[in-house]
Amino acid sequence: MPKKTLALIFVLAIITAGLVYFALRSSTNEPNQTQTNPTEQPTVKTARLYFEPSQTSISTLARTSSELPIFIESGDSEVSGVQVELQYDPALLINVEFVPASGSAFFDYPTAATILTNTVNSSSGRVSYVVSIAPNTDPLSGTGQIGVLKFRAAPTTQQTTSSIVFSPDSAVTSLTASESILK
Repeated sequence: MPKKTLALIFVLAIITAGLVYFALRSSTNEPNQTQTNPTEQPTVKTARLYFEPSQTSISTLARTSSELPIFIESGDSEVSGVQVELQYDPALLINVEFVPASGSAFFDYPTAATILTNTVNSSSGRVSYVVSIAPNTDPLSGTGQIGVLKFRAAPTTQQTTSSIVFSPDSAVTSLTASESILK
């Protein structure tokens, strides 16, 4: 083999060995980096939804519409949206509707709030109402009215009491929590 070829193989072997050495040396000198995931803070549930008054009387004789205001209290949290899910006995209550509060209410609808859902299923006795702050609007805190539930007693009912309850599907959202802040 010519001397030039041997010299070239020898030089290439030294360069290769040098590159391997530097590659291994630089990977062992890097500090061990452990990936840390931020620990998620538990959601503090401070908000509550409630009727005011908590009990009301309606007359089956008068056949007039009754109104039951629904309020929110944010507690120590800032609220970005509310999902109200109500259950009632459809055999006892008729003409049920949820009327959003407007103006100086908690959610300033239609100015600074958006209604996402407002449905009443009269056969199952379920009311679904979802409202959120409008885009580019600051979250809300405090206490205020979010709507009024209107209904009448069924003309054929003989029952004197009935319940309207918040379903476990009700929720209050915050921009800083990944789950409902409703307690």
